[in-house]
Amino acid sequence: GLTRSYRKSADRARRLTKNAKGRYIQAEFNNVDTPSDFWQTYRRLSCQRTPIPTLRGPNGTCASSSEDKADMLANQYDSVWANMATNLHGPPQTPCEHFDHLCDVPQIRKDLQRLNVRKSPGIDGIPTRFLKHCAVELAPAVAVLFNRSIRESTFPNQWKRSVITPVPKKGDLSIPANWRPINVLSTLAKVFERHVRQNLETYILPRLSSSQFGFRKNLRLRKMLLCMRITLSALKWQLLIDARIRLPLSA
Repeated sequence: GLTRSYRKSADRARRLTKNAKGRYIQAEFNNVDTPSDFWQTYRRLSCQRTPIPTLRGPNGTCASSSEDKADMLANQYDSVWANMATNLHGPPQTPCEHFDHLCDVPQIRKDLQRLNVRKSPGIDGIPTRFLKHCAVELAPAVAVLFNRSIRESTFPNQWKRSVITPVPKKGDLSIPANWRPINVLSTLAKVFERHVRQNLETYILPRLSSSQFGFRKNLRLRKMLLCMRITLSALKWQLLIDARIRLPLSA
């Protein structure tokens, strides 16, 4: 009686769970447009993650529990970035007068509506889907926040924090140095940084030399090689002309 009823209920629950999971996976793949989105969705749904083994510190200590592993990896990452941070200088703590209107509401609304809802939220826990679907209502408040941060030359401390996910590199995975840190930043912080970069590019790029190709968008290697060839050809002809001019003088 009860055993048979339990088995029937368990079988029905497994079938419903399997069907619901299949519908969810099908719905996720229906929104895929590019091969990179396909593989990103596949990795996210398959949850293929390499477990972190027992870690061995440089002084011979071992970390086996989750808390000890997190502390050892944190110490490893801190030791790497501490030396780099000593050479960094903070921004001037003076009001910025040149970017009072850096961020406008229409552009922020457009950027929020373009967000990828598959991206994970940062440590603030604000879902990307919420920012995307409420872009019209949030854009004015976000614009005030962005412009105040620029005018006061202050980056919010909450945006400086991130969720770190260790990703394995090649080699012995029991060594903390063989785990690469991947930071998950706040979505609003990334939108803000994108605005600052776009406005800096608008100001700086027209003032750069046409021969500057490094770290510039849409300037490919082919164009750089063509520019070098033209420059070397012009230099070659100039040297030949100079040689012909100097030849009678030397004679």
